[in-house]
This record gives sequence, structure tokens and C-alpha cells, in this order.
Amino acid sequence: MKHLDRIKRHLLDYGSITQVECAKEYGNYRLSEYIRQLRELNWAIASQWCKGKNRYDEDTHYVRYILVKEGDDE
Repeated sequence: MKHLDRIKRHLLDYGSITQVECAKEYGNYRLSEYIRQLRELNWAIASQWCKGKNRYDEDTHYVRYILVKEGDDE
């Protein structure tokens, strides 16, 4: 299975994904590239900025990609 297929399956199963989830689950650090490819395939994916804490308890921001509508590629 290709990395893009894993990201597609994750979005279909869970509805959203973050870079940390992608790295932990799939060992992949190129999530934004796969989101770009999916958007080119007419997948509607929203970007939601979230706040969190890092390991030093400092404020940080990250993006959660949320599936709005599956594309036409399948």
C-alpha cells in the first residue's frame, strides 16, 4: 500500500489527521504533500489550526486536516 493510500484510508476511517498522527501511525513526515495531492484529486479537505502544548508545556500550534468530501479518484 502506498503512503497516499494510507492517508486516504485514515481520512475515510477517522475523518481527520495531524502531522503527529501521521508520523506515529505511518512513519511518514510528508503529510502536507499528500494533502496537496488529494486536493488536486478534488478531495475537499479543510485545514483547522489547533492549539496545544509541547513537551516543555509551552503553547504550540498545529494543523488538523479534516475530510469534508471524498474526491473523484476512486
